[in-house]
Amino acid sequence: MPKIALASDCDDTLYFRNRQPRIQPGDLRAIADFRRKGGIFGICTGRPYYGVLEAVENLVDFDFHICTSGAHLLDKNGNVLEKHLLPSDLVKKLWELGKTTSFMVVHANGRLYSPRPTSSFQIFTRTLEDIPPGSEFFGVSVYTETPEKAAAMAASVNAEWQGCANAFHNQICMDVVAHDASKGTALLQMKKNMGISLMAAIGDSYNDLSMLQAADISFAFPYSPAEVQSSAAYIVPTVEAALEILQHQG
Repeated sequence: MPKIALASDCDDTLYFRNRQPRIQPGDLRAIADFRRKGGIFGICTGRPYYGVLEAVENLVDFDFHICTSGAHLLDKNGNVLEKHLLPSDLVKKLWELGKTTSFMVVHANGRLYSPRPTSSFQIFTRTLEDIPPGSEFFGVSVYTETPEKAAAMAASVNAEWQGCANAFHNQICMDVVAHDASKGTALLQMKKNMGISLMAAIGDSYNDLSMLQAADISFAFPYSPAEVQSSAAYIVPTVEAALEILQHQG
């Protein structure tokens, strides 16, 4: 029997911080039913690993974790399968850049460090030296005022650090990971590792483009930007609706 999987983005796809409940009951029921029938359900997100745990609050039992935009791959139990690290000199430069903007975070050790934390999950860090010695840097996220500024900043980082970094924008945020990391490459690697026959993906924004393009079947939302919708095979209102389509595949 073919192995069918769905990789879901987290924020504004599965998890909605401005809604109650933050994960929709229909999505939870559909995920449980999909897995009960042998389907594989995983997360593919810009969040670090512990940020995923904070968001879902044990409501979803993921079969795999793709975190920090493809830089950190873990199995269902949180065991590391693969990691792609940023060079420390680039992290230092991005830290200085981020201090001039409204907000920035460093993804290290599966957690978030920030000079201006906005949640209890983010660890206040006055300088990079405050991050524990020997830490592994998976990514940096820098926030701007507009999508245009985020896109321009990402283009600048890609031009200057070609071969070292992969930068992309997500609405008003620029995310930077190692040059060989993205949601799309991680999705293909996870598909190979787990022997998945059909790998589907669902996401809502620009940073999901690589995984939507890499997936065998892709889903976006009516509220997604036009470029994201055009990269998806189906436009659906919920994760539940995507899983309903997948039930008839294979």
